[in-house]
Amino acid sequence: PLPTSEIDHSLADELFCFEDVDRGIDITAGSNNAYTYLWGTGNTGGTLSATEAGTYVVNISVGNCFVTDNITLSEYCPSVLAVPNTFTPNGDGQNDEFEF
Repeated sequence: PLPTSEIDHSLADELFCFEDVDRGIDITAGSNNAYTYLWGTGNTGGTLSATEAGTYVVNISVGNCFVTDNITLSEYCPSVLAVPNTFTPNGDGQNDEFEF
């Protein structure tokens, strides 16, 4: 029989800010010890830790049978607006003005 992929494709619907993730996003293709997993990154094993946005491809084989699966992870990092909460209009050149 053909091997099967267990990639959770709902991950493709999510947006990740990889800058804020301490470790990668785990993509699990399976855990069957009879299968051989080969990711497009060269990694082997049923789970890959994705550390950046992109398309991740895995070939899963058992004997002469194989299946290929992929998933695309997207990145979105929201902008950060820093608004000062104090100003010191004392003429020293630091924090003398508050502008919008």
